[in-house]
Amino acid sequence: MSFKYTYEDLSNIETAFFDCLVHPKLSSPEIFFIGQGIKRYLETDLEDFLDSSSRAKISEFAMYVTAERHSYILSFVGKLISDLELLIRQTQSIYWYDEYKKWLGNLEYVRKELEAKRPI
Repeated sequence: MSFKYTYEDLSNIETAFFDCLVHPKLSSPEIFFIGQGIKRYLETDLEDFLDSSSRAKISEFAMYVTAERHSYILSFVGKLISDLELLIRQTQSIYWYDEYKKWLGNLEYVRKELEAKRPI
């Protein structure tokens, strides 16, 4: 059993992880490296796809992620969401509150999209 990930999924994950994984209050070294590992795992198949066909359209890209890895990615996104929600409750800065809310929206969108995937 596997789940189909598209280029759009990879792009959304990249956007959602970008700020969260470098923010020192949200991202321990462990979280940073796990997030980078997930991104690299997904990007490797994209690179192979683009290398295999000079006429490949990025919109045609698809990779198949095992159920176990899909579940792990969802769990990791869920942890980022929980950590970010806690940070939002603790922040006293209007600027950071607004920034964190944007990041939260990106992560929640990724989680919603990944949860909607059905096994193939």
